[in-house]
Amino acid sequence: MDSLWIFVQLITAAAFICSTIIVILKASSSSKPSLPAGSLGLLFVGETLHFVSSAYSHRPDSFMDTRRRRYGKVFKSHLFGSPTIVSTDAEVNRFVLQSDAKAFVTSYPKSVTDLMGKASILLINGPLHRRIHGLIGAFFKSPHLKAQLTIDMQKFLQKSMSTWSSSQHNPIHIQDEAKNAKRKMVKLVEEIIEGKRKKMNENLSNNRVPNDVVDILLNDGSHQVTDELIADNIIDMMIPGQDSVPILITLAIKYLSDCPLALQRLVEENMELKRLKTQLGEPLKWTDYLSLPFTQNVITETLRMGNIITGVMRKAVKDVEIKGYLIPKGWCVLVYFRSVHVDEEHFESPYHFNPWRWQDKDSNSLNFTPFGGGQRLCPGLELARLETSIFLHHFVTEFRWVAEEDNIINFPTVRMKKRMAIWSNHHPAPAPTTKMTDYGTIPTSYAAATATAANLEYISRAKQRFKDGLGHRRPWRLMADYRSFTLPSNLHDTLARIKINLAYFRMNYAIVILIILFLALLWHPISLIVFVLMMSLWLFLYFLRDQPLVIAGRVLQDWIILLVLSVLTIGFLFLTNASLNIAIALIIGAVVVLAHAAVRKTENLYLDEEATGLMAPGS
Repeated sequence: MDSLWIFVQLITAAAFICSTIIVILKASSSSKPSLPAGSLGLLFVGETLHFVSSAYSHRPDSFMDTRRRRYGKVFKSHLFGSPTIVSTDAEVNRFVLQSDAKAFVTSYPKSVTDLMGKASILLINGPLHRRIHGLIGAFFKSPHLKAQLTIDMQKFLQKSMSTWSSSQHNPIHIQDEAKNAKRKMVKLVEEIIEGKRKKMNENLSNNRVPNDVVDILLNDGSHQVTDELIADNIIDMMIPGQDSVPILITLAIKYLSDCPLALQRLVEENMELKRLKTQLGEPLKWTDYLSLPFTQNVITETLRMGNIITGVMRKAVKDVEIKGYLIPKGWCVLVYFRSVHVDEEHFESPYHFNPWRWQDKDSNSLNFTPFGGGQRLCPGLELARLETSIFLHHFVTEFRWVAEEDNIINFPTVRMKKRMAIWSNHHPAPAPTTKMTDYGTIPTSYAAATATAANLEYISRAKQRFKDGLGHRRPWRLMADYRSFTLPSNLHDTLARIKINLAYFRMNYAIVILIILFLALLWHPISLIVFVLMMSLWLFLYFLRDQPLVIAGRVLQDWIILLVLSVLTIGFLFLTNASLNIAIALIIGAVVVLAHAAVRKTENLYLDEEATGLMAPGS
């Protein structure tokens, strides 16, 4: 008996020890970081073609959104010939950006590195990068430079804008392409460097103040700062002036043209500054431009929506762990800013231009990185804001304009598809008491001719808005493809299908329900009249509305207007004598829609960002 008892105790102890070991092993294995989920795509090609085709299309977020829904905000892929960890997570992005060269170094495709030059500040690492970045950054932050830049740019704008007084037949193109190849620019810069170095050697005792960044780098005295390094970085600094800042200004004009309320507020703020400086008899200084809060909010919102820099590439020099993910040594990391900037978790109605959102939001948060971050934060960010502020001030206070309808292309760089022609007319500053309208593309007085032009423009934009809304309708053949009809496997699959199909076929479903409702009211003239009147209200308050709807000083989001109009439409219809017909029609419509959404497969659907955003409040 005693032997049996001892045997039972030994078995129990062994079982306890084994279970403890298993629990420990499971805990250790579960805490061990692993590669993010994802797909490496096709052999050799990876997912590069999908990424490029998405970025080049009118729905540039579709590649990222599809994988975010499937794998999460951090996922693995294979892009541009390298296995890549793609991060659309703000915390992971900050970690990568703030890491030094012991963890991550810059990594770009060979075609890009050949264009920038191996000595570019975007490619060099370690102490040399910190030194060059510090020298250039200190020069760009110089008040002397900002003051001189303000004077030079004001003179340049006055000269250029004097030719814009009537651009009816010769539209303006803010966005412009570089006229010279890089090799010609490098040759010119090398000649400038050689001339400056020669003068510097001839006047060793002359301690003059550096006039430009070439002087700064030449005076450094380090053997690492070669002529090649100076030339490559001068070219890199020309790119923002010839590409990034012009497209930033172009995007700002586009967004302002589509948001007259924001444009009117911008004009009021800049006209107030202009009148104040005129009364004081003082010239505008660089501090005046940067002190305009709403102007800075407009620029910030343009940077968020435009995403001129969509992301940056890094390469891990060792295994790196972050938030439970493993980034293996030798893998690339794509830090993708754009997805963070249009994430509904961080920005309500992210695809709506709303400068007012920045009144109570910190533009220095980790959710907003238009200029990168960490040790490689763009040294010219303040100059970019200053140049844009100066242009917007003079343009909105001196001109009226109409911008050509154009689309944004996001690959290989952000630009307008047709370069967005702008027809402008010089507009003298109005008196302080002049009453301004707040609709259309530009502020207008109540003069008859101008009002007529504004009304025509309003109608044109309303037609385009209505056409854009109808453009979400999917092909009926795709909706009725019998090969895509299968029964869902379970309740979860049913709900997932319904959610995706409601977003994808939303316009089709709305048309189906409206047709059923219309047919149900054919024998009820009063109800049919109410229905038509409510549809007119929908057109003017939703489809044809050219500016944000403001009540008691608050801008109403589109989803609120949509909800209110739906409730009012159904409510007024039920007040007629056709309640039963309406209820039956709505029930039939809902059953038809839900039945189709449940049995229609979603694997062959390509859900874009607009369809995704519709399912969330505030979109």
